[in-house]
Amino acid sequence: MKHGLITSNAESDLVTRIRSYHRAVNSISYAADHSIVERFMFEDPTTIAVEVPVWSETLRLSGHIDLLRCVEGQIQVCDYKPGPLDSAQNRFLESLPQVSAYGEMMAHHLSSTLRSALDAPILPRITCCIFDAHSCWQFGAELYVNLQALGLVEGH
Repeated sequence: MKHGLITSNAESDLVTRIRSYHRAVNSISYAADHSIVERFMFEDPTTIAVEVPVWSETLRLSGHIDLLRCVEGQIQVCDYKPGPLDSAQNRFLESLPQVSAYGEMMAHHLSSTLRSALDAPILPRITCCIFDAHSCWQFGAELYVNLQALGLVEGH
């Protein structure tokens, strides 16, 4: 993924896993609630945690990352946004500030932890994704800082 891009992938492993789940339970709605993310802990070898709390006193923000994964040496901050196909683009666009803020907060927490534990400025790349049964949008955690710089994030 190039720096600064948002990519869309209807065949990502997250989308494939969600679709498989729906087929297994014979659901035609493709709009499972958030309880589905718990299944990732047991069925996805790249998922390392679910419902991870993040916060920032500086940004005055807090929230919960639905899935935290380690994929190809990168930390992936994932947010599940279920719903119908015709509203996916709007749901995902509205979620960009939220999910990129989660990525930024995770980067801050990881950098502090790794620097103190390893006494080295090592930080794995952090990517973010918003997904449902139809598509997965991926982007870098730096998107939040870019949105802030452009004045597109209010109240911070």
